[in-house]
Order: sequence, then structure tokens, then C-alpha cells
Amino acid sequence: MPSLVATNTAAQSDKEAGVTVWKTKKHFRPPNSISGHSEWKPVTIEIHSTMQAGVVRVEGKRSLWGLEVVWPLAVKGIFAPSTPKDPVVGFITPRGNIWVGREKHFYIESSAGVVGADYENGIVWFESMVARKGQDKTTLDDCLRLFEREIDGDTLELFSSDMWVAPNGKLTLCPLVHFTGLCPPLDPEILRDDPPAPDSPPGDVHLTGFQVTGNTLRLDLRSRRDGLFLLKGAMETKESLSSTGIVVQIRAANRPSEILTMKVPFSRRTRGQYVASVWIDIPSKTVTKAEENGRFMEP
Repeated sequence: MPSLVATNTAAQSDKEAGVTVWKTKKHFRPPNSISGHSEWKPVTIEIHSTMQAGVVRVEGKRSLWGLEVVWPLAVKGIFAPSTPKDPVVGFITPRGNIWVGREKHFYIESSAGVVGADYENGIVWFESMVARKGQDKTTLDDCLRLFEREIDGDTLELFSSDMWVAPNGKLTLCPLVHFTGLCPPLDPEILRDDPPAPDSPPGDVHLTGFQVTGNTLRLDLRSRRDGLFLLKGAMETKESLSSTGIVVQIRAANRPSEILTMKVPFSRRTRGQYVASVWIDIPSKTVTKAEENGRFMEP
């Protein structure tokens, strides 16, 4: 299992930087190698905070990095080196928290530091690949110089949003990555990438917005196209046609003896756009509330 530890090299430049870089103990086979990176260029980063309202904008730096697999000599030369294309971002917040790592969809600062997050049919949370050592002071340039010198291809690949490792045969994310699944409470048939049939709910649901209020992150999701939607959360349904729509009888899962009768208009019943919102507790990274097509869903 590729696990992570903080490097403990005693180089004087490391002590002056006041930070350390996370690296893998073990390497993939075949290993990954860094083929190069572009110049660090200025970029403005938006940071959401659990400690204050609104968005904080900070000046950071961004560079494109290239990775290539180090193939055995028998196949060497078959594969051309990759062009640097993986963006890495670095910044330091006004509160002094450090982020250096792969570019993410959004960043959240709390009393515990900064995390980056990607939406991948759920939220994948990442910690910074560069960490402060105690209360030592540092600068962004110091952090980036140390990152350039210490980082290796396997560690950079491990921090990819879709990178899983398998300790004891069970797939899990690397130790500095966390995942918040949205199914349940949301319908897994809708969030899946490949709809099973043309009239199935869309599998192309994307993140349209997010908001941080206190320790809560709200995500807004929407489908890029219309799809066929069914009422969810029922044990049994019985449908019949009326002049204006479909009459649906539902026996609720939590109240088996109670049958609810609802009339759903043809336009909404046959085809529509999927809309959902999810509320996540940031410290625990768990879903606390969800709404799907206007209906409350139990976490």
C-alpha cells in the first residue's frame, strides 16, 4: 500500500522554508516519473471560509506538470514523454495556511487549515501536499522551491482525484484524501456516468454552484439534459392515467400502512431536468440534508 509520510530531511534549506513535503513510502510498479513542469505564473485563487462570510481572494502561483510511466527497458522508447498538463497550484491564505497541490474545483479554509475539493459524483477532499512545521514562518516561493526539489511522480499521481490504493484487497483513497458519497441520499441511477437506456435519468449531472455558511457546504446539482424521472423512496407504486396526468399511489417506506395518492402532470412525469441540493458538514465531511427534484431525502 502506498502510504504517506512527511519527509524529515535535515537540509538547511528545508529548515529555512519551515515546511515539509508529503511523499510516498512505497512506489508504484512501474513507477511514475516527473517529465518536467512549466514556469510558475501568477493566479488569483478564491477561498471559501468557515470562519467568515464571503469569498477571500489571494494571489497564488500555478504551473503545469507532466508525468510519465517509467517502463521497463523491453518497452522503452515505445511511449513518448507526456507534455506537462496537470495543473499544480500554490498559495498562502491571510491567516497563514498553506496549500500546494493539484488544482481543485474549490478551496475551503477552516481552523484546521485549507482543503481542496473536486466534484466526482461525490466530493473528494484533498489536504495540501506541503505542510507547515510547527509555527515556523515561510513564504510561498520557499514552499514552491521545496516542492520542486522533493516531490516525486508517484506522490503526484497518488493525489489525483481518481487514484485509489488497495490495502488488504480493499480499495480506499490515499491517507490525505477523503470522499463524501452522495448516494444515498441521492438516486445512484441518476448520478451514474452511463445511463442504462436512452429514456433513463441523465448520468451527466454536474455541479452548478456551492456555498459555505459556517461549517456547512451546500452543493447545487443539475443535469445537462432532460431525462425520465420516477418518484423515489416508495416500496410500491400503482399508476393510472387521467386527463391531465398520471395518478400515482405510493405506499411509503416508513409508513407501510399509509397509501398516498398524487397526480403528476405528464410533462413532469415523462421528461424533465434533474435538480438537487446537498448539505455537507465540513468538519465531519458527512451529508446532513438533501433535496432531489423538490423532495426532501433522508441522509
